[in-house]
Amino acid sequence: HADHGPGTSGGGAFTQSAETMKPGTLSADVRFDYTSFDSLSANDIKSKVARAGGIDLLDSASLTTLSLGYGVAENFQLSLSLGYYSASGASDVEAEDGELETATFNPDGFTDMVLSGKYRFYRGPLGQFAFIGGLKIPTGRDEVTNSAGERVEPSATAGSGSWDYVTGLAYSTFLTSRLTLDASALYTFRTEHDDFRLGNRVDAGVALAYRFNDDVKAFPQTSAFVE
Repeated sequence: HADHGPGTSGGGAFTQSAETMKPGTLSADVRFDYTSFDSLSANDIKSKVARAGGIDLLDSASLTTLSLGYGVAENFQLSLSLGYYSASGASDVEAEDGELETATFNPDGFTDMVLSGKYRFYRGPLGQFAFIGGLKIPTGRDEVTNSAGERVEPSATAGSGSWDYVTGLAYSTFLTSRLTLDASALYTFRTEHDDFRLGNRVDAGVALAYRFNDDVKAFPQTSAFVE
């Protein structure tokens, strides 16, 4: 409360910060992401299916995520996040005897829960460094059947059904009293579920943020950033 802003939660939308919460403090964050996809012509779909054997189509997708954080001790915090995924126009197209067959499906549902911890192991003249570790728990909806009665692959559902592990590092520093730099890199190890394994994932970013307020404790905080 009243000290939220660059350097405390990260100067960007996706880049992690090396800052940790003060012991005994609680944070809540609600995030909404919306993606709209380009439409494909009938000829485009036919060409792509011919090359790949089958494709998934999607008009748009939205993801609403609630995250809670708690300062457990000095330099250590825990976070928990859970989202709800919603999509429109979800379908898969396959070629059968030279003809295109389209099956629709509804992937809407809760995502997998992610429990993570952040430990700041250095704070000094060079800035701040933190280790991040996390566990993705398969609580989300992963069993979806399309209109043809076939199970939809986990890459198109709200949850994957697998236990996954996250590890990474974060760095933060104040370049000036108002200008902060954050950088992070996370690696997600995927595991197999029902003879299907999504590929491992890398999330990396650098964010530069400028705070307009003179007082870092003033409320509300207003900032602009590039990432």
